[in-house]
Amino acid sequence: MTDLEDLIGERLMIGLPGATLDDADIRLFRDTRAAGLILYRRNFETPAQLLELLGRLEGALGRRLLVATDHEGGRIVMLGRGVTIFPDNLAVGTAGEETFAYKQGLLEARIRTLRSRLSAIYPRTCRSRARSCARAGRP
Repeated sequence: MTDLEDLIGERLMIGLPGATLDDADIRLFRDTRAAGLILYRRNFETPAQLLELLGRLEGALGRRLLVATDHEGGRIVMLGRGVTIFPDNLAVGTAGEETFAYKQGLLEARIRTLRSRLSAIYPRTCRSRARSCARAGRP
């Protein structure tokens, strides 16, 4: 049976102070049992650097993390170079072409589809959520 610390940790998403990882960062993730990492501009130099950082952190923890960022498109771009930058909604709407919005929505939906990954990482949490959604009549 999972203890309370695991249940709390599964809901934590923690950021790192920079683009490198040190022992204190790893210790924080271990001690809190945080399940997620949120990325900011300060954490990103290149895609290769980010993959190395994630690999080191997940390797040290012996588990996968849910990784997220505040990447809204338009003027709010947390990672910068090396990532897909979508136009903001005003620009898409001003273009006057409905297919632009539709195609962008399809791309963003593919990028943001995490259900299968989440199920693999947090099977107990997803099963619990599925049961509560089914009881409420939601997908």
